[in-house]
Amino acid sequence: MKKWTCLSTIVGIFAVGMVNATPYTWDGGAVTDLFGNAANWDPDTSLYTTADSFSIDGNASVRTGGASFNVGDFEVKSGSTLTVSAGDSFSIASGDTSQEVNGGTLNIFGAFNAQGNRWDAIGTMNVSGNLQSTGNFIAGGNLTVNHTSANTVLKIAQGGNSNFARDFGYNINGGTLNIFSELDLFSTTDGSAAVYLNGGDLKMGFNGGMNTGVSGYEGYLYNNLTLNGGDDGIIFTDATSELIVNGDKQMLVNQWISDGALSSTVGDMTVSYDSDLNRTYVTIPEPATIGLISFLGIGILTVRRFMLV
Repeated sequence: MKKWTCLSTIVGIFAVGMVNATPYTWDGGAVTDLFGNAANWDPDTSLYTTADSFSIDGNASVRTGGASFNVGDFEVKSGSTLTVSAGDSFSIASGDTSQEVNGGTLNIFGAFNAQGNRWDAIGTMNVSGNLQSTGNFIAGGNLTVNHTSANTVLKIAQGGNSNFARDFGYNINGGTLNIFSELDLFSTTDGSAAVYLNGGDLKMGFNGGMNTGVSGYEGYLYNNLTLNGGDDGIIFTDATSELIVNGDKQMLVNQWISDGALSSTVGDMTVSYDSDLNRTYVTIPEPATIGLISFLGIGILTVRRFMLV
């Protein structure tokens, strides 16, 4: 299994294209690291409107630094960094298909809002703030996401290509990721695509229900997933994590397990349904609980913690 490690910074590349946008390129002319200082851009006339697009290059390290922005689009190129500081927000208004680039760094310590637009990422992304994505969040190439907060997204799709071996790993190291509509994973024989439950929880199908656009793959599309090597699918790596699915989806979830698209490296999974909350849970029972139940000979009792988000 490939090991995905949590980094202190986020290395990711994000770009969203916008027709007729006015382009601004970072030149650091103000000799500060502030995104909102117009003299740092070429040309230095930006009013930071939704008609403006920003490109950060040249190993620059840029931060919002106490200000919030709603711009057309942006890109962070190889070796450069954009930090959305804690308490700040950064929104994009472009509705066009995003452009994929390589090697930049995006730190989301405040709030990032894609405002319903599709956006792509390549590299590594660390989310300790508020990620708001009510459009499609696409992994356009190799991408690792390290997640430690509570966030909600409409859809996560790993952009597959049969001609390239790409690796996608979404690490839920803490908090909760709530996917409204669909998780779409694609991998080749030499690539990988996985959501790792490393201590955080994954919720699916809340706030609108799971997508049923592909027959037999409600909410979780894995028909293009090559399941080999133990690094594909939804994978429990921490027994304290939970997978929570809206509604009575026991048969569906058990099918995921049977197909190998949901697996665990830390113990056997238990699937149960709570009729009061109308939720299906997948958990890893504690060893002490399993031993006690086995001793009493009364079957399997699921001990779980309830996290209402």
